[in-house]
Amino acid sequence: MTTQERATALEAAGFTPRQAQFLGLAALVSGACCRRHYETFAGIRPGKNTRAWLDALVARGWANRRQFRRDRALVYQLTGKELYRTLGETDNRHRRPMTPAALARRLMLLDAVLARPALRWYATERDKVAHFDALGIEANRLPRRRYLPTTGARTTGVTVRQFIDKLPIGEARETGALTFLYLAVDPTAQRFERFLNDHAPLLTRLPLWDVCVVYPPSVRTAGTHQTVFERWYRDLPRPVTRAELAWAIAAHRQLTAGARTLAMDDMHRLQDIIAAAGRRAFASACEEANATAASLGDTALPGHGFEGSLSAHRITHPYDLFGTQPGLA
Repeated sequence: MTTQERATALEAAGFTPRQAQFLGLAALVSGACCRRHYETFAGIRPGKNTRAWLDALVARGWANRRQFRRDRALVYQLTGKELYRTLGETDNRHRRPMTPAALARRLMLLDAVLARPALRWYATERDKVAHFDALGIEANRLPRRRYLPTTGARTTGVTVRQFIDKLPIGEARETGALTFLYLAVDPTAQRFERFLNDHAPLLTRLPLWDVCVVYPPSVRTAGTHQTVFERWYRDLPRPVTRAELAWAIAAHRQLTAGARTLAMDDMHRLQDIIAAAGRRAFASACEEANATAASLGDTALPGHGFEGSLSAHRITHPYDLFGTQPGLA
């Protein structure tokens, strides 16, 4: 289902368009919200109407109220089975109980998403995979994990899950530039570097993107993440030049024709060029060169240029209802 289809389904369930849009966003991004989140989204002042609407969600069985300190805000965890069925996400894990730390992290991501209302957000694995498939990105370039069967008999096959970090991805409606959120719960930035490495095959196929690091109130290590990003970005595979592509096509043609073998250094160079261009794109370039008998220097280059950046979003809300280090446990 698209975002609009989900909003339409929620409107049919009795919500106003504004309530439907917020409910769909909050359920899939965080699985929870506070009153202030809806008020920020709607651009309204705090009042009894927001409280009455959220309490109605509880009465309907679509949310549970949680309170961690009597003198602090209520948290509404969106757990209703009917809610997620309406959104086309019946098995979404946001319905499960969350620890206070996990709940704090999800709410921080919702804060970061609401701070960028101009973006279109993709929150679920299914939505992200479908979006990148529409862009022509090969599935093996998406961040993924392989899971072996857990049954003793191992009667089931290997399960492949993509985008397991469940971090929202935003898209600029006019330019198509993408924003990848990352929540900095590790001050050493080791997890951040792993996140970048997992996403590198995808990011190097996107023309324009930004990695936005979301900092909880207790994390103040922007310099560390900046250093890691700059080193990682500098070492990304450089674009394939036209001359390199021409050489690789000629070398590949000679190998497949059995005319000669390549020296080890040339073989490694060929493998590096194919990996940087992408196997499917390189194969297409070879087919085009063979079919048209064009000079190799005129062969179209595979799309590979990219421009990335790093930005930061610091959570200003104190989150003191979750303790002195919210979200880090």
